[in-house]
Amino acid sequence: MRQVLSGFGFFSGASYPFRALAVVRRTPRLWGYLLVPILLNFILGITFYAGS
Repeated sequence: MRQVLSGFGFFSGASYPFRALAVVRRTPRLWGYLLVPILLNFILGITFYAGS
């Protein structure tokens, strides 16, 4: 309980997206796992927006 109240967990959690970007940057094979969902969401978003 003391660790939760200290605030360090908050900063540790806030740094996870930056850690994830560092891992993706170091491992080029992961780019496909990152780009495919982003492109798919982009295409679906444009399709649904244009269809309404």
